[in-house]
Formats: sequence, structure tokens, C-alpha cells
Amino acid sequence: MSQTETCSPSAAQKMGWLDRYLTVWIFLAMAIGVSIGWVYPEVATLSERLSVGSTNVPLAIGLILMMYHHWQK
Repeated sequence: MSQTETCSPSAAQKMGWLDRYLTVWIFLAMAIGVSIGWVYPEVATLSERLSVGSTNVPLAIGLILMMYHHWQK
């Protein structure tokens, strides 16, 4: 490769900090969720009351919000 050519950035350099550490965020969210359920067991009852049929409404809204960014691309 000559000096005038530049190397393309690696895939990790192209990713934002949120995407780069996605695995960490997922495990952190799981740990927080388990901790909240352990400390406040009544959260499970609240979650069940926020369901319509077999669909958990807060979970559905969260999933739609997560996918919204990718739908806009």
C-alpha cells in the first residue's frame, strides 16, 4: 500500500459507543431487572397487570422504541 492510500477504519471504529458495548448494556440491564425483582417482588404483579392477553405492553413499547432507530435507516 502506498503512502497516499489510507486504510479504511475497522468495524469497531465505525460503531458508536452504544453499539460497541451492547453486550455490556444487555448484561447490565438483566442484572438491574433481576435485582429489582429480588428487592421488590411486587413488581412482577404490576408487570402482569400491564399485560393485554399474552402481550406485556411495557415490553412491547420498549422493543418498538429500540427498533425505531433501525427502521429510520
